Amino acid sequence: MPRRERLDTGTFLPPGRSKVKKKSPLGQRPPDGRPHPGKPGARQRTGKRVSLPPMQSPSPPLPLVSRSRRFACMLYEAVLLFGVVFIADYLFDTLTQSTHALMLRPWRQAWLFVVIGAYFVLSWRRGQTLPMKTWNIRLVDGDGTPPGLARSIARYVLAWLPVLLGAALVALVRWATGWPGVLSLVVFAPMALFVWSWIDRQGQFLHDRLLGTRLVSDER
Repeated sequence: MPRRERLDTGTFLPPGRSKVKKKSPLGQRPPDGRPHPGKPGARQRTGKRVSLPPMQSPSPPLPLVSRSRRFACMLYEAVLLFGVVFIADYLFDTLTQSTHALMLRPWRQAWLFVVIGAYFVLSWRRGQTLPMKTWNIRLVDGDGTPPGLARSIARYVLAWLPVLLGAALVALVRWATGWPGVLSLVVFAPMALFVWSWIDRQGQFLHDRLLGTRLVSDER
C-alpha cells in the first residue's frame, strides 16, 4: 500500500502531496501589492516627494559709523544734555533749598551723574538716543540687539574715563603754566573719546571695544 505522509497534527495526506507551510498574516501582502500595515518596518509608498526649505544665508553685519557722524551726534547730544542738566539742577535746588551752585557741591555732582546716566542707559536699552536716531546711529550688542542693562551701565561708566583723563590733562597744563584761562579748555575734554578710535583697527571707542558693543549705521 502507498505510504501516506503524516502531518504534525496527526492527520494523513494522500501520496504525492507534501506538507504545506503556513505563512503568518504579517508576511502576507494585500491584493493591491502594498506591505501589510501591521508588519514591523514596513514602508508605505506615497509617491510624493518631500522638499526641504532652502537654507537662508545670514545677513551681513551693519556697517560701523564714521567718526564725523559720531562727532556730529555728540554735538547734538550736548545741546540736549543742556536741557536735561538744567531741569535736574532745578529740581535739586528746589528739593535742597540751595541758593547757589557751590552749596552741597559733591551731592549736586553725584545727582547730575546719576541723572545723565539714567538718560543714556534708558535710551541705550532701546538702542538709540534722540540725536542717535536723527543721525541714523544705533547701539548694538555682539548679536545685533540693543545691550542689556548691566552692559549699558558699564558703558556709561567706562565712557567717563577718557573724559576725566582729558580734564586732568587740562588741570595739569593749568598748573604748569599758571594761566587761569587754560581751564576753559575743559569743555573739550569729551573729545578725548576719539583718541582711541584712531588706534583701534575698526575705529571704535575704547569702551565699545572692551564691552563688545558697536555703533552701527541704521539707514534704511
